Parts: sequence; C-alpha cells; structure tokens
Amino acid sequence: MTKTIDLGTERLAPRQCLAAALAGAMREPILRRGQSSIDPHMLQDAWTLCTAPIADAAMAELGLGETPPGESDIAPLIAWQTRLERDRQAAYARAFGLVVSHACPPMETEYCPSADPTHRAQVMADAAGFYRAFGVDARGERVDHISVILGFIAFMLEKRRFLSPDNAEGAARVADAQAAFVRDHVAWWIPTFAKALERQIATIDDPDGALLDLAGIARLLRSWVAMERMACAVEPSRRIVEPVVSNFEPCDETCHTCDQTPE
Repeated sequence: MTKTIDLGTERLAPRQCLAAALAGAMREPILRRGQSSIDPHMLQDAWTLCTAPIADAAMAELGLGETPPGESDIAPLIAWQTRLERDRQAAYARAFGLVVSHACPPMETEYCPSADPTHRAQVMADAAGFYRAFGVDARGERVDHISVILGFIAFMLEKRRFLSPDNAEGAARVADAQAAFVRDHVAWWIPTFAKALERQIATIDDPDGALLDLAGIARLLRSWVAMERMACAVEPSRRIVEPVVSNFEPCDETCHTCDQTPE
C-alpha cells in the first residue's frame, strides 16, 4: 500500500533544511569543520510543517523499519548540533568504531545481500551516476555513505526550489530523479541502518548523554525516510536486510568503474 502526500513547493525549503541537518549529523564530526549548525527554531518548524500531513500514518502504510513521524522528536538532532565538537567526535567513534562497523555500518553497500564486489561496485556506480548527472562532486567520501546520500537529497530539494517558479518541466525532471534515488538508495536500507545504530548505542556506556542524542537522531531518520518517501510517491520497502560487511574496497578517483553511466 502506498500512501502519498503532496507537500507542495512551499515545503521544499523545510525538507531541504531537514535533509541537510540529518546529513550533517551523520557525517563524521572531524569532517564537519567550518560547517554551521542549522537554527534550532527553523529545524523544529520544518519538522512540524513537513510531518503534520502524515503524523498519524498507519503501520500498514510504512516500510520495514520506518516509524510514524508523529512518534519522532527533532530535539535530539538540535541537541547534537549544540554539543562541542570533541564530544560529538567521541560519541561518533564509540558508536561506529575506528574501522567499518560490523554492527551498524553507515554505508549503503554494506547492506547488500550479496557480498559480491561486482554487485556492490554496481550499486556505488549507480549512486555516482546520479551525483554526476547533477554536477555533484562526492570525491573524498564514499559515495554510498549515508551523509553523502542525505546531502544529495538536500541538494536536489534545493535545485527544485529554484527551478519551480520558472521551469516547471525542469523541476518535474528533478523530482522524478529524486524519487528514483529515494527508491534505489534510501528507502530500502536506511531504516535498517538506523535501527542497528540504536541497538549498538544501547550496548555502550554514555557518560555525557551524547550517544542518547545520536540514538534519537537514528529514530528520527526512520520517520524522515517515511516522510520523504511518501512525498516522492515511492512504494514502501518490505526488503529484509542486515549488515553484511565484506572486504569490498570502493573505487578511488583513479578507477573508472564508477565513471560509467548506469543503464
């Protein structure tokens, strides 16, 4: 069953705000130097405005691992932004470790049922194809990292904002591409990742409460996926997936595997 909502062009900016804030929260803190936090009042207003139409979404309308937006709170994301960088770095390291986490890896391809490196390379190539089509340079980070994926959603929403008034056809094309990206690179794995992150955090000592904020962001992600998926008219995902961390190494910029446009 697919529940869709028309959030209208007036909600593109709030949706962009939410996606950008979540991308920042999921980015390793050491990589966030120079980035400013989003105003907390803006975040609260954006969440309320965007989720009101589906706050009471029934479980049958949700994908596997998604939660009703009405049950999520934006407060942990706001609290995370206000923490000192060193505290965020310490909490992030405790949650994810210093190498790829086997419990809650923040990379899409680590949830692919197949550990075949060719299949995983194709998934990354498809994501890279979306970025390249819109002129986004993701070098320096894995193209399947959740922060890159969420940041790309924010970018597409921003692009739609500026196209909508004068170029309805162009805005529609971007909206269609965003829906395809949400279907192929967001809805099927991010709720599972978020649940895994919550479970992982529950096993770790949290002396300053920073991990509690990160767990709250994970719960928020599960509702955000439901909201953004419905706004894009994407079918809920019923795929049962789990982390399957392999020795797969992503291509670097000297390899041309990910430079091939996906069919």
